[in-house]
Amino acid sequence: MKYLILIDIDGTLETDNKSVSSRVTDTIKKITKQGHIVVLASGRPRYNVINEKNKTNSSNYIISSNGAEIFDDTNNMVIYGTYLPVNELLQILNYATKLKVKIKIAKENFEYINYQKENNCQILIDDLKKVITPNIKQVMFISHSNIKLEKLKKYITKISNIKIVKESTYNQTPWFSIINQNASKGNMLKILAKHLNIPLENTIAIGNDYNDLSMLNAAHNSYATENANNIVKAHAKYITYSNNQDGVAIVLEKIMQEKNIK
Repeated sequence: MKYLILIDIDGTLETDNKSVSSRVTDTIKKITKQGHIVVLASGRPRYNVINEKNKTNSSNYIISSNGAEIFDDTNNMVIYGTYLPVNELLQILNYATKLKVKIKIAKENFEYINYQKENNCQILIDDLKKVITPNIKQVMFISHSNIKLEKLKKYITKISNIKIVKESTYNQTPWFSIINQNASKGNMLKILAKHLNIPLENTIAIGNDYNDLSMLNAAHNSYATENANNIVKAHAKYITYSNNQDGVAIVLEKIMQEKNIK
């Protein structure tokens, strides 16, 4: 019996200090050797999730940008993607620029940004019209001003049905993201399971945050980490230990023990 296992990164796979324990990586390596498919599913852009995949022994498949894309890193191929409408997106980005809000645009294997680069996979924007094409997966808006972000959200909901991902903090700074209305980790779980001919009865999801709710609801068996809030926990079938206590490894070890995987 083959399992498809989706694991969130921030607050689930990684500890609070952004590291992944050797127990977690060793357990992922062990369970994947048995033919089970461990997929990292994150709000992060593609290149960032690929970096985490390479560190953790997980499969060649990744889900990035809050469920906007499934990517096969071995074959350098998009399995499925959902994108933002160009005309509406241009209006939104022009308004965000007027508000002087920081912007991160996830496109292919890069991020286009309107402020200082953080890594070599980011490209500074010099002309929005050159950047905005029909394959934009996600846009992140960051500002120290909650007033600006609230104005921007109201503008977005007024002109479009684009999905706003529940805001949290980005390096202690308020932010939110927008994605296609049909993008979610849960939808991608179903699509990838079908692509791999794995029945939904053999799917498992592990997460901790609001953007994990759809995959916790879609998976046959779901686990919230102890550090998740009560709303997220209510959507999971089971609770595991926190991200700082190897919660992911404990779930995978339990699966291997129950299924007599050596």
